Amino acid sequence: MTRLEPLEKRFAHFLELAEEYKELRILERTYFEDEVIKLEKKLKSSAHSVQDEELLASQVSSLDKQEGVLDKEIAQREQILKEMSKELEISKQEEKENTPLPKERYLVNLYRDISRVKYHANPGPNELKGFICTESGQVKTFCFDKLKQSEFFIANSLWAMGDEENW
Repeated sequence: MTRLEPLEKRFAHFLELAEEYKELRILERTYFEDEVIKLEKKLKSSAHSVQDEELLASQVSSLDKQEGVLDKEIAQREQILKEMSKELEISKQEEKENTPLPKERYLVNLYRDISRVKYHANPGPNELKGFICTESGQVKTFCFDKLKQSEFFIANSLWAMGDEENW
């Protein structure tokens, strides 16, 4: 063996190591490039996530404001509904109080038919107006002032008008 042979072996071994080193560097570079790409993607997605979070936060804030406005509107409408319900109850009660019972209605109609007195629908506040139809077909009008004439006088006058013998 010559002196150069160990050097040649060492050199060949060195070349092999250099090749392996190049391959490792290539693998290392590829690995790092892949890692950089992954990190860039993560960074972009996290940037999007931050932007998305900011966007979502602003949307949530906007929705909270809208919810507050809607809550106020609902409260106002509920108050209006309560007031309308009270008014409806009052109206129903007034209608119930002003609606004559069947027996009372019958009696009023009976008195109207017997006396043949027709009252004016819209007299003045202290007036009693209307007309009486007699059996012979005569129509007699009347107008009484409730402040100047007593109920007794008005009742007697109406009976007298209805009595044909006096006319």
